[in-house]
Parts: sequence; C-alpha cells; structure tokens
Amino acid sequence: MDRCLELPYRERLNLCQALRDSIIMEKKERRNPNASRGQILLDCMGEILGEPVPVKSRESRFVWARAMVAYQLTEEGITTNEAGRMMGKDHTTIMYLRNRMKDALAFPSMYQDIMPIWEQFKNKIDNDIHRRTTQDTIRMGAELPHGGICEMGEESGKDGPSCNL
Repeated sequence: MDRCLELPYRERLNLCQALRDSIIMEKKERRNPNASRGQILLDCMGEILGEPVPVKSRESRFVWARAMVAYQLTEEGITTNEAGRMMGKDHTTIMYLRNRMKDALAFPSMYQDIMPIWEQFKNKIDNDIHRRTTQDTIRMGAELPHGGICEMGEESGKDGPSCNL
C-alpha cells in the first residue's frame, strides 16, 4: 500500500478511472459477447444520440448516424458486404452512406450540424481503442506502476484514490 501512496495523486486517479472504465466495458461485453462491430458502433452512436439508432428510420439524425457507422466500419477495413450484414442493410446502401460521410468530411462547413456528433463519435471510438489497448496490456502481464488494485470512494481517504497491494 505504501508504494501506491507514493504515486502522485493524478496518476492514482487516472489509473483508478482506467480500471473502472475497464470493468464497466467488460460488463457490457459480457451482456452480449457475440455483438458484431457494427452493432457495437450502432450502440455507441445510440449512447451519443440518447436513444437507439433504428434500422428503418428515415429521420435525418438516424440516417447520418448510420452513415457515420458505415464510414467507420469501412475505414476499419470491413467490406461493404460485411458492414451491410452487420447493419441490416444492402452493401450498396453502405457504399452510399460511406460516400455521403466522405463528402461531409471533405466539406465540413457545409455539414456543420453533424460535425459535433461525428467528433463525439470519433472521441468515443478513440477512447474505446485506448481503453482496450490498455486493458490488453494489463492482461498480457505488463506491470502496473504499483502492482496492486486502486479503489475510489470515501474509503480512499482524503488524499484521493488508494491502492491495495
């Protein structure tokens, strides 16, 4: 425990946050371990919009949400056929949505209403990738600076998070 308390407050706080996020994400993954990447991205977009993204809706915000997911899937190297299966759409629809998003990214001033959503989506994906990389590093046996577990809460004491070795 003494080694953990030697860490600066910010490092302890960041480590505890990363572990908490990892536990939360692991619980989500256990709920649906067979979820496709497309479904994961649609769920992510649903969290940003505050409601699930329906497959059939023609509402502009949902069409753009699907376009962002289709673009991201194809950027990750998933074929339009695979992306279509994941999203419940034809591959030509995925091509159309991807191209629509490419246009929006090429001319952001013309699509100012959707760019904040795109930024949130990208940040969420980047944070997820960073979290997963950190999680994989921990699973592979990389040593944590303190070699123990951090906790947050009242029992952490007035100095912030504390670690149990």
